[in-house]
Amino acid sequence: MSLRIRMEEGRCIASIEGELSIYTAYDMKRELLALLDRHQHLELDLSAVGELDTAGCQILVLLRREAGKQRKELTFSGRSDPTVALIELLGLVGYFSDDAAPRVVPGAELARAQA
Repeated sequence: MSLRIRMEEGRCIASIEGELSIYTAYDMKRELLALLDRHQHLELDLSAVGELDTAGCQILVLLRREAGKQRKELTFSGRSDPTVALIELLGLVGYFSDDAAPRVVPGAELARAQA
């Protein structure tokens, strides 16, 4: 598991490479939460995720929740086959926005609703 970070047009793009599983979840959780704390817009590129299990999926759900609490934007892009398979199996397709869809983020919606 590795995390490649780059900045592009004011957003932080974090590419997760390798497995996002129970074996890597603890370290990945710390790294991704730290990135979310430092950036207003975090994009997670999941195209190079080779394995995703429910522990890894819990990290993605946690990040979405924390982004909402902090009123930050979190988007997901480039889903690998293992990522798509688990997200579909768990019935979370609607929870993870599609690349082609407008980038509507629950955290941003919450902030607008409370304004």
